[in-house]
Amino acid sequence: MKNHILQIERKLLTTKKVLLEDSVLQNDIDFEYNFILPYSKSDSISSVKLVIIGQDPTIQGEKESTKKRQREITITLDLNNENGTLRRYCKLICENLGFNIDKEVYATNLCKCVFKEKPAHNGVLDKHSKQ
Repeated sequence: MKNHILQIERKLLTTKKVLLEDSVLQNDIDFEYNFILPYSKSDSISSVKLVIIGQDPTIQGEKESTKKRQREITITLDLNNENGTLRRYCKLICENLGFNIDKEVYATNLCKCVFKEKPAHNGVLDKHSKQ
């Protein structure tokens, strides 16, 4: 699984370069932040029994605390944060379904980049999915 995550990381670097050269799509993305990697502590892809797909890692807000929090998120749904609210929530769901979040879950975002505005409110996901 570590090799898979490394492959994704390399692809994200390539994708970032392509987006930086796209005069339309680059306007929606906040390149100040890193693209977010998937989460999985599974031993292998075949160990994964549950896939969680988030929309994007964008946190809306202009406050410095929001920007600081956005920088702290490096993994999908902040699942590497043992004390995080989303991790606790996802872990509860996984336990109720009979899955181990650390051995049987793969989580990724539909979009790995941070948008300048929350995409759920402005149709940016539609625009990016058509490109």
